[in-house]
Amino acid sequence: MRIDRLWLDRFVGYEGSTRLVGVLRILCALVIWARWGQFMRPNDQMALPYIAVIVLFWFASSAMLIGLSTRLATATTAAILVFAYFFVGHRLGVDELVAHHTQAHTLFTVWLAFTPCGRSVSVDRWLAVRRATRTASPPPAEHGPLYGQRLVALQVSSMYLWTAYEKSYAGFLSGSRMEQIFMYDVFGSDYPDWPGFGPLMTLSAVLTTGIEWLLPVALWFGRWQRFTLPAAFLLHALIYHGIPVATFTVTMWAMLLAYLDADRFHAWIDRLTEVGR
Repeated sequence: MRIDRLWLDRFVGYEGSTRLVGVLRILCALVIWARWGQFMRPNDQMALPYIAVIVLFWFASSAMLIGLSTRLATATTAAILVFAYFFVGHRLGVDELVAHHTQAHTLFTVWLAFTPCGRSVSVDRWLAVRRATRTASPPPAEHGPLYGQRLVALQVSSMYLWTAYEKSYAGFLSGSRMEQIFMYDVFGSDYPDWPGFGPLMTLSAVLTTGIEWLLPVALWFGRWQRFTLPAAFLLHALIYHGIPVATFTVTMWAMLLAYLDADRFHAWIDRLTEVGR
C-alpha cells in the first residue's frame, strides 16, 4: 500500500465508535467553563453585541455539555472561542485571552466540531434511542468518521514538538532555567540549602525535554501507549504541582485521550457496564 494511501486511511478516513469523542466533548465543555467562564460575564460597560455573544456562549456551551443539537452547539461554541481569541484577544489586546491555555481550548473545540460527538453520551443519543423504541427499529449506530479526533491528537503532538524545540538550548538543559522557575514559584529569594538541588534541576530539565521529544511520535503507537500515556499524564501532574499553569494540565489530560483507539474504548465501556450489572 502506498504511503499516501495509508495516511488517508488511518487519518482522514479513520472511523469508529463515537463514545470516546462524546466523552471528549463533555471534558472539553467543562474545561472551557473553568477557564473561559471568568471572561464570559456581562456588565454594564459592554456593548449590546458583546452581551449577545456572551449569552449565546452559555447557551451553546451548555448544549454542548449535555449533547443537545450537539454538532450545532459545538460548532457555535468553537466559533465564539475563535472570535474571542483572535478578535478580542489579539485585535483588541486583551492579553488574558491569548494564553496557551485558551489557544488549546479553542482548537480542541474546533476539532471536536468536525466529529459526530453527539451520537454517544448525549441527549441526542437518548432521543434517538427513544424514537427507535417507539418505531420498533434498531437505534442508530454509535459509529462515524473520526478525523476530528485525529486532529486533536495531532494538535497535542504539535504542542509537544514545539515545546521540546523551545527547551532545547543550553540555558534550559543545564538546569538554570528550571532553577529560576522553582526559585520564583516555590522557594522565593533564598536558594535551597539541601544538597543536590542543582543536579536535580539539570536532571529534570533533560528528562522533561527528552520526554517531550519522544511523545509526539510515540503516542501514536498503540503498543507503546501503556507507557507513554502514563508518562504524559505524570509529566503534566508534576508541572501542575510545580508551577501555576491554571487549567492547562486538565486540558492536556483530556486531549491525550484522543490517542486512544475509539473501538477499544467502546469495548472497555461495555466491559465496565457488564461488570456493574
